[in-house]
Amino acid sequence: MITLNSNEMKVYGMIINYIIPGLAPGNYMARDFFGNTPAIPRVVRRICEEVKAGNLSKVSLIGRKSSDGYKIK
Repeated sequence: MITLNSNEMKVYGMIINYIIPGLAPGNYMARDFFGNTPAIPRVVRRICEEVKAGNLSKVSLIGRKSSDGYKIK
C-alpha cells in the first residue's frame, strides 16, 4: 500500500471521513472526491488500494481501474 506524506494523509482522511459518507448513492469519478481542487494522484491510488482490499465497505470500483469510476452504495 502506498505511503502518503502528512499533507496527503490530511486530504485522504477528509475524503474518507467526510466526503464519501456524504455522497448520495451512485457512480462517481475520483475527481469528484476533491471538489474544486485538483485531484492528487497518490491519494487516488491509496483510495483505489483500500477499495480493492475491501477496507471501504460503502465504495466499490466500477471496473478494474480507478479511472473506470467508483460506485457509492
